[in-house]
Amino acid sequence: MTAKLELIDNDYNEELFTEVLKDVKQRKGQAKFRKLLLTKHITCALCSVEAYHTRASHIKPWASSSDYERLYINNGLLLCPNHDYLFDKGLISFGESENILISRSLSSSQRMSFNVNEKLCIQISEKMEKYIVITINLSLNHKQQA
Repeated sequence: MTAKLELIDNDYNEELFTEVLKDVKQRKGQAKFRKLLLTKHITCALCSVEAYHTRASHIKPWASSSDYERLYINNGLLLCPNHDYLFDKGLISFGESENILISRSLSSSQRMSFNVNEKLCIQISEKMEKYIVITINLSLNHKQQA
């Protein structure tokens, strides 16, 4: 009986590899981008979560940005994890008038859970406006494809 259990345990253990070595493409400059944003902001752009707990979020997505835009402070916002998630998924965006745009796909209970409502707004500098417009257009295209 012991030999049978050992055989089963050995078969099981052979399939339990918990790490794998891979070649990956990694973002370079993200830490620098965050440090730049931390010199400009002390909280999430939408709520009072302290900057220490925020993420450096690109207004114009990293994938469609030039190397310069990827590190350009005016293409970024500090957002708490909840707001960063929603922004990254295109569930919230920002209008040129600094107001928040919220996807209709978020229910009222989800809006409460994520702490988003129509009263939220961000401060947009003139240099940020170009990126906000790009984000609005990307969000509109995303909604049309969905």
